[in-house]
Amino acid sequence: MDRFSKSITLLILAIGLFVITGCSKYAGKWAYNHDPETVILELDQKGNAIYKGQKYKYKEKEPFFELKDENGNVINLRFRKEDGKLYIYEKSVYDYQGNGHAERLPGYWKSGNSSFEFTPEGKFMEDGVFTGVYSVDPENMTFTLKYNESFADTECYYSIENDQLRLEYPWCLVKAK
Repeated sequence: MDRFSKSITLLILAIGLFVITGCSKYAGKWAYNHDPETVILELDQKGNAIYKGQKYKYKEKEPFFELKDENGNVINLRFRKEDGKLYIYEKSVYDYQGNGHAERLPGYWKSGNSSFEFTPEGKFMEDGVFTGVYSVDPENMTFTLKYNESFADTECYYSIENDQLRLEYPWCLVKAK
């Protein structure tokens, strides 16, 4: 075998090893951009993850990290990467606070100390402080918040069921320091 053939063979073996070991382009320690020293998500090259202090095995199934705990429970954590930052969509549940049953987004929704109020005219208030306008994409089950404050437009995934708003809100992660 000549030198060129050996180089090609080694390259093919290296690529095969890379694919088999599941090397992740997201491996590393990630923190919220507003607190870059506190690790919130850690992913290694072997498929191990730590998310909010809990250990998991993970697989990348874009647009989700499939996190599986030792009991077999699975969390599908939506993500996207943009400009060297990783956005994870954390899930929360808000209860409808109005009369009757909620079938659409307009209304007042509460979860612990957090809240959203959406008007039929397309305005919103978050946590009683942050305001703006919103638009809904019913086909993709998303809504986009356009804040009056100096926050970037924020696209959230949602569903409404049994008077509960199930929300996936994006949080920006950066490599931890």
